[in-house]
Amino acid sequence: MYNPQEFVLGILFIVVGIPVISGTIVSLVHGPKELRKEKWRKRHQDSSAKNDKESEMLEEIYYGLSDLNKRVKNLETILEDQGE
Repeated sequence: MYNPQEFVLGILFIVVGIPVISGTIVSLVHGPKELRKEKWRKRHQDSSAKNDKESEMLEEIYYGLSDLNKRVKNLETILEDQGE
């Protein structure tokens, strides 16, 4: 009739082999798209963080230069007053 070893191998293939093959096919079909989305998200988050850092640095530079400009004007005023 049937060999018990073949029966066990058949059951093993059904229990393990079919899910593995199905999972592989699904990951090949849908995986690359999900990986691209994940890479895009990561790249977007990284560039967003860089933009935030750059904006913060530019603000610091701007305010620093504004303070420096005020100091220069004050020094010019002091020098003009001393010259008179």
